[in-house]
Formats: sequence, C-alpha cells, structure tokens
Amino acid sequence: RERRNLQESEGVYVFNVPEREDLDRPTARLIKDFSHIESNFEKEIGSQSGIIPGSRENPLYNALWVAQGLLRKGSTRNVEKRILLFTNNDDPFGNADPVAKADMRRTTIQRGKDAQDLGISIELFPLSRPGEEFNVSIFYA
Repeated sequence: RERRNLQESEGVYVFNVPEREDLDRPTARLIKDFSHIESNFEKEIGSQSGIIPGSRENPLYNALWVAQGLLRKGSTRNVEKRILLFTNNDDPFGNADPVAKADMRRTTIQRGKDAQDLGISIELFPLSRPGEEFNVSIFYA
C-alpha cells in the first residue's frame, strides 16, 4: 500500500538498513527493527493483494527494478548480490485481464533475467497460506 523507494515505484517499500554489513551479522537493534516491521506491517506499510483489476501497475516488476537499482550500486568485488523474494502469492498477476496478465508476465520475467545477467541471483521463498499449498508452476518455475 505504501511506497518508499528512490524510483517512487508503486507497491514497493524499501526498509533501509544504516549499514549493509549489519545484514551479514545482525545486531539486536536490527532484529528489533525487523520485529517492529512484522508486528506493525499492516498498520504502517500495508499490502496490496495482487494486481488491482483494470490497473497496469505491476508491483513485482517494480520491486525487481528497485532491488536491481540498489544492488548495482557500490563495489562488486567479493560481493554476492541477491534478491530474496518472500511471497505467499503463487499467481502475482491473477486479477489482471488476460492481455495485461500476459504483458506483465513477459516484462517481469525479462526484468528477472536482466538482474541475473548483471550477476544478481533471485531466490524464491514460497510461503503457503493456511490450507493452501504454494504452486510454483503457476508463475515462478
């Protein structure tokens, strides 16, 4: 629902870490900050459930674009650049009309390939909803 990123892309909220090295060796402060986000996520950030019908906005594409921009910055020596994608939505374009869905699928896959061409790996962490199994074959395969 909220957006916070340099590109002003819809549906993308970037959690800023003061020192990126903290991600490799999490501190108590960083863990507390992440816990705060988890407990207050809906109130402070919110979430869209998939594509808004009639919209051409593609939050997954936007998220990959923003992450790619962040990972292009800085040194590339001895650094593993990766996007960790946590989602419980196995059909990110499910609500879109068929023409828009095909276009969103194509452009998002291309954005992922572009990131990989730049040496950025994308790792999917599928989260099942209660009573539902995450179906990777719908899109993420």
